Amino acid sequence: MGQKGEWTFVYPGDPARSTLGEVVVGRPLHWSWLGRLRFALSVLRRPASFPPNPQRMKRVGDVPAGLSGVAWPPSVNPLGLYRAGWGGEEAVLLELPADETARGLAHRATMAALAAALPPLRLGGVGFAPWAQAFRAEADRALLPDALWPHGPHPLRWVPYPDPEVPGTLWLSPPPGQRWSGDPGSVLLLLAPGSDLRAAFAHWLAQAAEQGWSAQPPLFGARQALTTLDQPGRRATLSASLFTLPWGECWAVTLDRGWLDTLAGQAHEPGAPEPRWQEG
Repeated sequence: MGQKGEWTFVYPGDPARSTLGEVVVGRPLHWSWLGRLRFALSVLRRPASFPPNPQRMKRVGDVPAGLSGVAWPPSVNPLGLYRAGWGGEEAVLLELPADETARGLAHRATMAALAAALPPLRLGGVGFAPWAQAFRAEADRALLPDALWPHGPHPLRWVPYPDPEVPGTLWLSPPPGQRWSGDPGSVLLLLAPGSDLRAAFAHWLAQAAEQGWSAQPPLFGARQALTTLDQPGRRATLSASLFTLPWGECWAVTLDRGWLDTLAGQAHEPGAPEPRWQEG
């Protein structure tokens, strides 16, 4: 067995020889009083949550100068810059109306005000969003809006980001004048019954062209539609399928930049390896 103070684990060994195996893993760790105190504090201290709870945040300053050009809606009150936890993320907290409908209207007006005052920051993602998912607020700072919280102050994440924009970004907004459902930034979008899919595709292709993507002519069928969008070394597919649901026929639209995007990148790499072909 091990020496005094060592931990020994016994496990089944060779049944034919009726033996047991042993593993000695060394002596238990002896902590100093300071190490024990730090461990106790780490267990007892409640971890910082994000999006932040203002009751657990510390106000570290006024609204940053990079947001001085934003015309905040009358129903929105910027509270200042807050920090979550010890050295945690920072956020600009906004006080919005408590009423659900008024809160949603104030949030949309806030996003419109941010889009009018700040340039969008493209981070390489694709998705459907009624507004930009990130803004360049200062030379080394980015503003990342979170999804609308049902109550309490609304956070706008204030993060260091000195890097340039990432190529391959594609944001498509819901088609104007049509009803839709989906989370901002998601690659899935549901169009309500009676939607004009051709008009929606025309809207999306125009937006893609503004962002430097070229498109193939869309293929429309009775219950499906498809097109591809290209940039040098990038490819995304925009497709739609018609579903009959309890409330009517809806178009489910997807924006995907997966395996085809990988192949598009290899097309611009002279040394890309040839796959191992198999015969059927």
